[in-house]
Amino acid sequence: MAERIGDISVFGVRKLRFRQRGPSIRVAARIEEITGGMVRASDLEPVKSARVVAEASS
Repeated sequence: MAERIGDISVFGVRKLRFRQRGPSIRVAARIEEITGGMVRASDLEPVKSARVVAEASS
């Protein structure tokens, strides 16, 4: 998948898959193109840990 997207490493794709980081606009657009719109940029937003959410609400 990293080769199909271009300009991203296998490790970077893994971080996206496990929602540890979000994609750049270019990478998000490319993923949407490759998947025929089945995976959108909003699907790739990182998940915030409970700790980060708790700290933000303090």
